[in-house]
Amino acid sequence: MSQAVATHFPAPAPGPARGFRGPQVCKIVGISYRQLDYWARTELAMPSVQPAQGSGSQRLYSFEDLVELKLIKKLLDAGVSLHRVRGAIDYLRGLGQDLSGVT
Repeated sequence: MSQAVATHFPAPAPGPARGFRGPQVCKIVGISYRQLDYWARTELAMPSVQPAQGSGSQRLYSFEDLVELKLIKKLLDAGVSLHRVRGAIDYLRGLGQDLSGVT
């Protein structure tokens, strides 16, 4: 009959707070953990499932967060400065724009 289609994304973390952990996010988006950490600490791209809550806690990112991170990386790869990317993201958020639909 039909065969299950393999997905490009690993399964979210088990448990009540389902989301993607940092190392998974880095692999999917194509960024370093250092970049991800910096973007979270400077509030460019914050995890919506579970933010860091002190030393040793796990940030958990939603699928929508991954799409947003991909958008940020795509802009940076196109040569847009981090300062301008931050301004564009802040502007869109100020409009109430869902960044997961922006291309």
